[in-house]
Amino acid sequence: MSQGRWFDIDSPDWGKALAGLEHDVYHLPGYAALEAHRMGGEARLFVYDERNLRFLLPLVLRPIDDSDKFDAISPYGYPGPIVSSGARANFIERASRALIDALSDLRLVSAFVRMHPLLSPDPDHLDVAGTLVKHGQTVSIDLRQPEDVMWTAIRAGHRTEIRHSSEKGLAFFADPAWSKLDEFLSLYTATMKRLSAADEYFFDRAYFTGLRGLPAAQIQLACVTHEETLLAAGVFTEVEGLVQYHLSASQQIDRRLQPTKLLLDQVRRWAAGQGHHTLHLGGGVGGRKDGLFGFKAGFSKSRHDFFTWRLVPDATAYERLCASTGVEAGLGFFPAYRQKPL
Repeated sequence: MSQGRWFDIDSPDWGKALAGLEHDVYHLPGYAALEAHRMGGEARLFVYDERNLRFLLPLVLRPIDDSDKFDAISPYGYPGPIVSSGARANFIERASRALIDALSDLRLVSAFVRMHPLLSPDPDHLDVAGTLVKHGQTVSIDLRQPEDVMWTAIRAGHRTEIRHSSEKGLAFFADPAWSKLDEFLSLYTATMKRLSAADEYFFDRAYFTGLRGLPAAQIQLACVTHEETLLAAGVFTEVEGLVQYHLSASQQIDRRLQPTKLLLDQVRRWAAGQGHHTLHLGGGVGGRKDGLFGFKAGFSKSRHDFFTWRLVPDATAYERLCASTGVEAGLGFFPAYRQKPL
């Protein structure tokens, strides 16, 4: 049996396990519950302790169709493992092996983990228990810098477009009451359809209302309007000074107006004024160096590697599932047996 422990979302020990560890919204039980409901699974937290050191990882356990087996996936975002400050490589390696044992104890075939680019431990310490895949980089802004330093770090073209948008009457406002939620949801759905986004990027109203009500986090809806028309809006999360650019949407308008650039610049200013230390903008779709990454990269030169961690505690069952679905194990998609046919 493993030395690790599992907690479900109803356990007060989930919140207690986070105490003293630098964490994000993705590690909270309420967030994991939202994701589990959305994905038709069950949220669990894996915890491994040694003396004053701790390793933890939230997962959503899902049944595998036409099988008596289960697998696990990270909640949406960056919920990868976090560890106590000062944890050394040998502790992380032991915790990783204990995780494999704990997954086996629950008869899980595989686990797909999205690492946290800022908070997860060195990937080199995790490869004893699985495969690390680097997908690209993410972008962050250090909000502790002076305002003039942050502003001049923004790409010149971005700065010009931000000024132009302001001069043309685009206005930013924070919406703590979420009065624009329905307008945002309509805009968000239209944006995802326009971009031909994958199903995982579509969220219903219940998801957003659940997100807004999360305890232990501040969830902000921020908007850019012009003459009462919502042009862009985004959901930003904040936990212990770390602000995440979670989701956003925008209208298709004159290319010379850039409401999302104005939105991010104003959120940056707001977050710095609140005393937060970091605004994490994330990366491209799937971590790729695409147009979305290039857009975000125009706000800062700070980069962070983004990895996924792929674990297979039951290799025999994994190979059998791949064979039964007619896919070859080892291809890029993971777990391969969940790949949708073209």
